[in-house]
Amino acid sequence: MNLETSGNPVMVSVVLNYRGGINSAFSMQPVVDGTFGTEDQVYRHLGTVPQIDVLTVTRMYPLAEGVHHFGVEINSCQNSPIISNGWLTVYELPSVKLK
Repeated sequence: MNLETSGNPVMVSVVLNYRGGINSAFSMQPVVDGTFGTEDQVYRHLGTVPQIDVLTVTRMYPLAEGVHHFGVEINSCQNSPIISNGWLTVYELPSVKLK
């Protein structure tokens, strides 16, 4: 998705519904303008019990004024986890004036 910002920090929230069997695993990270930081990567391993669960990740990014592209990258899948649906929410925080 694209969002034109005015230079304030941006909050990116990712919610994924997934299902997986024994030892299913995947990693994901928010992507901003085609790049991501390894510190933003989240790894989910289901272990010895099949599960249906929700993974939520929220990050803040300082961005310059202008149009920015946001997305989610999912990789490192093991034993076929299924991402059934999800949501990507991007919100530019309002300007705050100190008194």
